[in-house]
Formats: sequence, C-alpha cells, structure tokens
Amino acid sequence: MVNFLNQQQAGDIPQNSAEVWDNILNMEGSDITHMALQILAATQQRILLLDKQSRVLAVTEDCLQQVLHRERAAVLMQFLPVALGFAEQGGCVEHLAEVLAVQEALEGFGSWSGQLHLPNNSLPWQVKVAPLLGKDGSWLAAVLVFLERQRDAAALEEDLRRRNQAARYQDAIHMVKNRLQNIGGMLQVLDKKCEVNNIHLETLDLLRQEHAEAVKLLADFVQEGNLQANVGSYDLNQLVLDVVSMQKSHFVVKRIDLETALAEDLPKVWLDRQRIKQVIISCMDNSFEAILAKGQPGGRVLLTTQLDKARGMVRLLVEDNGVGLSAEQQANFFKPYYTTKPQGNGIGTSISESIVRLHGGRMSVCGQPGEGCCVVIELPLRGGQLFNREDLYSEIAEMF
Repeated sequence: MVNFLNQQQAGDIPQNSAEVWDNILNMEGSDITHMALQILAATQQRILLLDKQSRVLAVTEDCLQQVLHRERAAVLMQFLPVALGFAEQGGCVEHLAEVLAVQEALEGFGSWSGQLHLPNNSLPWQVKVAPLLGKDGSWLAAVLVFLERQRDAAALEEDLRRRNQAARYQDAIHMVKNRLQNIGGMLQVLDKKCEVNNIHLETLDLLRQEHAEAVKLLADFVQEGNLQANVGSYDLNQLVLDVVSMQKSHFVVKRIDLETALAEDLPKVWLDRQRIKQVIISCMDNSFEAILAKGQPGGRVLLTTQLDKARGMVRLLVEDNGVGLSAEQQANFFKPYYTTKPQGNGIGTSISESIVRLHGGRMSVCGQPGEGCCVVIELPLRGGQLFNREDLYSEIAEMF
C-alpha cells in the first residue's frame, strides 16, 4: 500500500502488536521512521507522512484515492504544494496560503489543526498536523491527516431534510405494518365465517394472496431481504389476468366494462412481478378515475397485449374512453408532482415510468380531450436489462 524509502525483509516485521510498539519505543532515528511507514501501510486513514522540507515520504491508499486523486509516483518525494496538485492545476492565493500555514506547522513540535482547500475542490478539508518524535524527543517526521470534508449550509440543510424524510418513512412503515396486521385478522374472521356457512369466495382467495405478498414486500424492504426474489421470467398475460381479477369488483360497481385482448403464445418476459403489477394497477386506477371524471355512461377499459418480434419486445396497452388528455397533460404525464387531480400527488405515473425504464423498457401515453387515453408499456424479452430495486429506490429518493 505504501512505497517504503528503505525496504525491509518481511521476516523482520514483528507480528504481535505489543511487540511492534515495544520495538518502536527502542528504535532510533531512521528506524522509527521506517517502522512508521510500515504501520501506515496497514491503516485506512487519509494520511501523508512528510519530512521537515515538506516532502512526502509516504501516502496511504485512502489519501491517494479520496483526497489527492493522483498516482503514487506523482506524490512521493514531492514538496507539499506539488503533491496536492497546486503546481499542475493552480489555486487561488488564499488557498495557497493555507498550504504554507500547513508547511509552517510541519516544522513545529506541537499539533495543529485547520482547513485546507485543494485545487478544483470547492469545499475544504479539515486537517490536522502532528509531529513524529524520536526516543530522545528529536523531530523525525510529521503526519498530515485529512479528517473530513467541511460542508456548506446547503449540504447541512439537505442532510437534515433527508434525516427527517427517513424518520417519516419509518413512521409510515410502522403504520402500514399495523394496517396489514388488522387486514390479516379480518381475513381470518371472514375465512372462518365462510367455512362455517360452507361458502367459497374466489375474491377472498385473491385478497389472501395479495395480503401475503404485501406483507412479504414490506418485510423485504424493512429487513433488506432478498429484493430480487420476485425478478424472473413471467407470463405478462397472467399478470394482467391477476390484476383484472383483483380490480374487477371496483369497475363492476361503477358499471365500467373491463375487457382484455391478450395475444396468444406470448413469450415470457424477464421482469419484477410485483413492480410490473404495480404499474398495471396504477394505469387501471388512472383510467377508472378518468371515466368517473367524464361522468357519462358506457365507460370502458381495455387491456391488450402484443408481441413485437422485430424489436424483441412485448407491449401492453391500457385504453379508456375517459376525459382524455390535453397537449399539456400529455407532455407532463410522467413528470414528478404534475397532476390535475384534486387529491393527487403526481408521483404514481413517475414511479411507473421509472419501473418500466429500469426494466430496459419504455412507457408512453397518447390521447385527446374528451376521447380517452392510451398508455403503452413496452418491455424487452428475456435478455433485456435486469431490473434492480435498489436503482428504483435511488430514483424515488431523488423525487423527494
């Protein structure tokens, strides 16, 4: 990890930590410097070891990668301003003055701390300089430690906002968990009543299935379990039928026809089953609300699957005859926080678009005012982009 000025045979290096320190206390001059270099080789701190002329004797890997972003050869035995990059990249007078202050501290016998701006870095590092003394108290070398990057007010405010957001997420997770437990209890009561009365409800079976999957998803999220458990090769037609069976009662109550036109022999698709079901449900909910907003009888939603062999894609269309879309609504359909619904938040369609895009697919929309809307979801066949939920969580986090 560190280039030593004087190489030593591996067999000469003590293995026991107590033995190391005993040897250090009994060493003289160059010996203690050499041992210090070997200790630096194993550390994970951002450290430069310098001589009295401010030349770099040794540098740790973390310092090279996280602070200097330079090659080791461009650092070792260079004077401090050159090692920090001032010679090649330049720096303002004020920042160079900070380097000179550090150089002065290197010649002293006491510790010193302050800030140090590096070229092309807007935020300074908090640094500390400490001497390395010999057995007789003589000055042998100096250690320059880069402690942490200082943050501006905006960064501190952003950090506070994210912590508050995380606290709200934890509170929301707790409330959802409680609601799921209540639903599970009510399902058990309904199960018992159906058993006593010799009744079998297909809808109750679907509710149990959806409840179990919701509980598992929440557990995976909270415990950081196997987030890829639902990723695999699935039948898109079957996913559509599952969602339609689950949602059908809502449409029947409002006298909205819910129809499917599913392509025969549709190949399986590599996808996250739960997330694509989430997208389908979101599209159907939007169609449902658009038809109700139109306020006319004869509402209709059609889900169609198609195979595009030439492009190696499968396609799902969700069409309705609701209020339709204006040019502005169509242009902003997937934009976060854009909504025309009184109680909407404008996040659902953005998340759906992210899910489809992170599958390597594409989501689009078209429509005319008063003539309905059509959402098109295209997904690649197996061999397409592998969906990873962590990427989705990152995108959702950026929305807030």
